[in-house]
Amino acid sequence: VGIGTATPSQFLDILATQESDAGIRVTLNCDLDSQGPQLILNRAAQNGGIVDDGDVLGIIKFGGYDGNSVENSAKIEATVNGTPSNDNMPTDLSFYTASAGTALERMRIASDGKVGIGTNDPSFTLHANHTNGGTVGLTRTAGSTAGVLGSIWFGNIDVDTTIANIRGVQDGATDSAKLVFQTEVAGGSLTERMVIKSDGNVGIGTTNPGKDLEVYNASEPRIRVTAGANSNA
Repeated sequence: VGIGTATPSQFLDILATQESDAGIRVTLNCDLDSQGPQLILNRAAQNGGIVDDGDVLGIIKFGGYDGNSVENSAKIEATVNGTPSNDNMPTDLSFYTASAGTALERMRIASDGKVGIGTNDPSFTLHANHTNGGTVGLTRTAGSTAGVLGSIWFGNIDVDTTIANIRGVQDGATDSAKLVFQTEVAGGSLTERMVIKSDGNVGIGTTNPGKDLEVYNASEPRIRVTAGANSNA
């Protein structure tokens, strides 16, 4: 079927020549909160058979005309990852982009919910991989002398989502920073326990250490060094 073209190359081929015509709209008039317009891509094997591990279930492609032909430079692809069974279709969702030439897989949401960037087999909730080592960056839109640059929070969704924290904070200048470590005791509140200043000084119980290591406690500061029974400390 061709819409706007007399020579369709797919089951449905739409050609628009005006910006206002270049779109597909699906509108649902419904009072049920759980319902909405859908785009459904289904696949079965030959003659309606069961699909196999590795089969592609559907692809959404994006492309542009380069003066010679239409180049598909990005796509989203759903692939079976595992053995299908009754009411069970393990599926990965992969995202491809291209800086030049063929589009390459950049990110994958695996069937178990793990997200991989630079890897198609993530081992962690978020797994970043690169030839020279994976990098995850936390940045601030504009520099300041005391602003938070980024935080890593630890907690429980069902109890308290913020019971420990590591954060980068600018340390008196836009081109300096310190690392602050916070924890929370049972029944208490989040409290700073240790800081590594921009000059390398480490403070425990103090926010402004003046030496390589400074330990402060209002009542009785102590450092304990313990060795095994057959060792010298």
